[in-house]
Amino acid sequence: MDIAKYISGAKLNVRLAGLVLANRMLRKDDLARNYDAAAHTYDSEWLGILKPVTDQLLQILPPLPSGEIYDLGCGTGYTVIALAERFPEHRINGIDISFGMITQAARKCPGAFFIHADNLHFLSGQASESAGGIVAAWSLGGSPDLPQEIAECRRVLKMQGSFAFIISLADSMTPLLYAFKKCMYRYPNKVTRALLPQYPKNWNVLEKLLDKNLFKTIWMEEGRIDIKPDNPMCPLAWLLKTGVLAGFETVLPLRTDKAVAEYFEQELLDSEIQLQHHFISAIAQPVCDVQ
Repeated sequence: MDIAKYISGAKLNVRLAGLVLANRMLRKDDLARNYDAAAHTYDSEWLGILKPVTDQLLQILPPLPSGEIYDLGCGTGYTVIALAERFPEHRINGIDISFGMITQAARKCPGAFFIHADNLHFLSGQASESAGGIVAAWSLGGSPDLPQEIAECRRVLKMQGSFAFIISLADSMTPLLYAFKKCMYRYPNKVTRALLPQYPKNWNVLEKLLDKNLFKTIWMEEGRIDIKPDNPMCPLAWLLKTGVLAGFETVLPLRTDKAVAEYFEQELLDSEIQLQHHFISAIAQPVCDVQ
């Protein structure tokens, strides 16, 4: 047994237990602040990587019935603009937890409506069968809210409407997750929040959630996107501009602690695994409850 590794693990477990008991979990407000910090650089550093998959989903999205369209996690507005161009007769609502992202989006698409809220809180306040379409491009998953979010999408969506989404899977960005875990073991006393990321493992998990909530899948594709930092030898500075590290940079002081940042970055550089987004892109529509 590696005694040093065992001791590090024990220290981290004690630290995390203390954070849980003190109710110092990673919260949505933490994520919002992290995305705020990346709002001005998100388009130039990250949006282009996601565009092809997002464009494909929007092109396949079928005609929508009357009713509002909700773009959950609208970010800086790319999907809102595309929806407004394709569905000019609909009211487009962009929802995002980050005020910084919403501000950027509102400047680009003044004809749309923007709401500063998290997905679940927003959906919970909408009338049943009020939406002609719901789009969530890269904004679902990562928290225990996913089952409730899907249930609320089904409640809010009209029978002829469509729910279109792209969601990262649990093994997405594996080198980043591994580096983060190693960094927590190395610096347990610098961990400031407890977190339990809960991205779905595979399509089977998502399909069961959709079936349970009376959705039928009309299109689905699983894919991967290779992620290549602009400066491969200094990936952390770039990652902090993209929003990818939202949550991570609250749990560990990746922006402010030189030792932590250098250790994290070195673990990324040492990884032999390609940095990738592993995702599911799908469109589902409501079905009637036959019971």
